[in-house]
Amino acid sequence: MGTYEQQRKFLKSNFNDFKNIKTDKMKGVPQPEEFKHYPSNAMIINLPAVKADILKKEIFMNV
Repeated sequence: MGTYEQQRKFLKSNFNDFKNIKTDKMKGVPQPEEFKHYPSNAMIINLPAVKADILKKEIFMNV
């Protein structure tokens, strides 16, 4: 089989392989917490304000 055929075969999906995959939910792995907890003495860093001139899309400012 030539290189072209090998690469083409590699790109094709074999959906039968997906039947053997077990998700974390199927394995019983608990969901992560909704919020990350941090110590009360953690350093808080103030981020700079967003300026309209650095944004590329105006839709961000309309939120």
